[in-house]
Amino acid sequence: MSANIFWKPDDKLINDFMETYVKDFDKSLGYNKWHYIKGFTKNCEYNSNEYKSDVILAKKLKDAIMTFQKQYYPRLQIKDTIKIKLSNKQTIFLYWHQGKNEMPKLQKLCYDRLLQKCSNNFNIILLDHATVKQYIDIPNFIEEAMDEKRMWLQHYVDYIRIALLEKYNAIWFDMTIFVRDDLSKVDFTSKFWSVKCKDMYANTWAKNVIPEMNKCQIYAMSGTSSCFYEYMKKLIEYHFKTFKVAYSYYMMYYIATYIYEVDNNIANQFDTLIFNNESVECFANKRTLSYLEIEKLWNNTVDTHIYKLLRFKKEDMNDDSYKVYSFMKKIYEKDMEK
Repeated sequence: MSANIFWKPDDKLINDFMETYVKDFDKSLGYNKWHYIKGFTKNCEYNSNEYKSDVILAKKLKDAIMTFQKQYYPRLQIKDTIKIKLSNKQTIFLYWHQGKNEMPKLQKLCYDRLLQKCSNNFNIILLDHATVKQYIDIPNFIEEAMDEKRMWLQHYVDYIRIALLEKYNAIWFDMTIFVRDDLSKVDFTSKFWSVKCKDMYANTWAKNVIPEMNKCQIYAMSGTSSCFYEYMKKLIEYHFKTFKVAYSYYMMYYIATYIYEVDNNIANQFDTLIFNNESVECFANKRTLSYLEIEKLWNNTVDTHIYKLLRFKKEDMNDDSYKVYSFMKKIYEKDMEK
């Protein structure tokens, strides 16, 4: 395994891949021109006209990727199967590639908070690169794609979460989820559960920028259905075995969109998703808040059970993400005193 795991595939590698497999691919869609465009990191309430060129680029890329998928991806017939239940309690899987001892302070805080609030009612399992193989089999070509820098670490972890949820009756949480309370009151048992309501961004410019955000997200998910996860898993395996290289940071969203368009059963699962909580990313999206504004948001979103937080960077001790981290740490410490 490469020592430097936080890499991204070379832009030329991705562009060459797209030019090879997409007829009349627009070379102006150079990967570096759209992946880091400002529109991807701005507040979702911003007016779309401000980022019109970004939205056009992203839509062109989406169309090119969907063209590729519909031409080369197989259509599978998959039925639901009974998943393995590991405990009488609901299981929550988390993953940190390097192991618990290597967690940055934000991820450590979120993990400790989950234990603080949910350890009595949930079976919480933290996995790493070694221990995850006790639960799922990871094909050699997936490991090789990661080691040979043809796959993001994010995609490797995406594969892990999909494989776990295909096999086990469980819940997946990213390591930057901070819980408000005991999650036993949350219903994770629908056919497909996604913490972000399916139409959260339906009336914002973001729906045109990040692929199909109104249909799927993958940082907190569960559900009794196995067919969606099995379909995702098989397409990820097919892609890296056949084409070798990732085509997008948001590859998993594109795959989910493809499945939605070609499988009516899975489309129906998406279409019947209830609204879960629209403020799940309120601290991540509201990036320029004062301490008092953050506190106000926390107090006004009492129906939000989990929060997806920004990363904390050690070198930016005074930036907005540190404000969020500091506020959450005080909540954690106050609850410890009870």
